[in-house]
Amino acid sequence: QSSGYLVPLGEGIFVEKYHMHGSGGMTLWVSGISNPDNCGGTNKVHLKGDLPGHEQMVAAVMAAYAAGKKVGLWSSGCSIIPFWGGTTTYPIINDLWVTD
Repeated sequence: QSSGYLVPLGEGIFVEKYHMHGSGGMTLWVSGISNPDNCGGTNKVHLKGDLPGHEQMVAAVMAAYAAGKKVGLWSSGCSIIPFWGGTTTYPIINDLWVTD
């Protein structure tokens, strides 16, 4: 498991849409991110429900989405998103920020 910036620090991308999972996780649909962990897909990223700070990250994403602001993302490895299943792995987010 590696980790890295999906968006350069201080920069951001728009969240196209998001989905809240019953298990507490959140999927974000995004485009234009890098792939430092060589995940199978990069059109989605995942915020795990058990990540410390998860509720604050979800609030920041929802506020940015509503305000038309961009978010920056740092990943920590890849995983299959349990809600969607399949075999494709996506970046797992453990840090994010909001920018213009």
